[in-house]
Amino acid sequence: MRRTTAAALALAALVGGWLLLFEREAGESEDGTPVFQVEEEAIAAVTLERPEEPPVRLAAESAGFVVTVGDGEPAPADATEADNLLQNVVSLRSRRRLGERDAEELAGFGLAPASLVVRVEAEGRVLDPVGFGAETPTGGNRYLLRAGSVLVVPAFAHDNFDRDGWDLRDRRVFRFDGVSPLAHRLRLVADGEAVELRRDSGVWRIVEPFAFAADSFGASQLATRLLDARMTGLVEAGSEAAEAAEGLEAPRLVAELGVVVGEDDAAAGRTVRFGGASRSPPGVFARLDGDPTVFVVPTPLVEELSGAVAGELVAVRSLSVFGFAAFRAVELVVEGPEGLTRFERRDGDGGREWVVDVGDGTGPVVVDGVAVDDLLYALTSMEADDVGGSALPAEGDAWTVGVREESFGPDAEEEAAGPEAEAAGPRPERVRFRVGDAEVQALRAGDARTLVIAGAAWGEFLNLFQAAAARPE
Repeated sequence: MRRTTAAALALAALVGGWLLLFEREAGESEDGTPVFQVEEEAIAAVTLERPEEPPVRLAAESAGFVVTVGDGEPAPADATEADNLLQNVVSLRSRRRLGERDAEELAGFGLAPASLVVRVEAEGRVLDPVGFGAETPTGGNRYLLRAGSVLVVPAFAHDNFDRDGWDLRDRRVFRFDGVSPLAHRLRLVADGEAVELRRDSGVWRIVEPFAFAADSFGASQLATRLLDARMTGLVEAGSEAAEAAEGLEAPRLVAELGVVVGEDDAAAGRTVRFGGASRSPPGVFARLDGDPTVFVVPTPLVEELSGAVAGELVAVRSLSVFGFAAFRAVELVVEGPEGLTRFERRDGDGGREWVVDVGDGTGPVVVDGVAVDDLLYALTSMEADDVGGSALPAEGDAWTVGVREESFGPDAEEEAAGPEAEAAGPRPERVRFRVGDAEVQALRAGDARTLVIAGAAWGEFLNLFQAAAARPE
């Protein structure tokens, strides 16, 4: 080994040993003393500064927090990120105070200059800024400069403050400050074709391209996907990407989202236009009506919405023939070629029981309640195989099945008017059937298309219906 190399190694070991000794033994223990000595509620602004980069400022306003990068325009801040940053200010604590150091020592600590400076404004004054330096030789800690004095803080504290403007920004596409919005309308237009979903009394329905019951879970998921959409990037005005985003004037997809907000369910709405593909960051250019800001959203979101238009909302169409809850049914009316049969649930001497009236003048008779329940559950599980035409076939036997549910609300008397009254509501509680030789088709109340039902499902209904209507010997 050459002498110069050996000398260098010896010097490095000596310096390392000195730093290790210095780290362990020098300084005054502070045992978790708060660095800023401030309450979270008192913080008005936090500014993060890095060498040769524009400062990032988070400031409190009446409606929340805004974030500003350099001389740019303030943008809404993410509430969670803002709260986290304030909590990090309050929770920043010193493990040890090393005292004042000269310029050479500060450079050795990585504090000349600091890699990250944090300035806090609270109660009308600017607190002493702090600057983060290098990690300590033993690891797990980092040097911090405050008011000319070097402190030792946990190493993770630097990561807690290592935020840029994009990290702190509210990236939601749709913002409704101070409230939790609930989607009630979704209209999508692509290539001149339109589809629309609407929610009424908690139930989703398709209203375009034709009226049809929607699977409430699937419809809610689709609307929520758009409502919860987040930006993956912003497009700087005047940039090359901004010019490429001009396709938004003739968008590939337009989405109108209607929501209700607040305790009084006030209606609000937003329209977003989706344009061409973005390469960096990857995604699709988008812009809200009335806002010049161009941003980027994930490609899968736009593909899902576009697919919903191309498929005319096939994925969210409900193929359930009935929508009532079997345990809440209090009346079942079945009208077929041989007449009308009415099942009614009432309170009898032995508790709740089902009675049936076949309209022959003999009056209601108590029947097997289990058989009636089996019939009701079979109806609630009846599923169509496909969507048919715009009207029931002219040929075949005509059947009508209506169900009335019990009500627990203040309007119970009005809702007890019968299945015909329920037919005007959003739920398909009255269904007409046409039974032909080849297939069975059904038309729910409010639908503009029929449902095609397998013969086996209809056969099961007939068998259960006969068993439920059988009079006891």
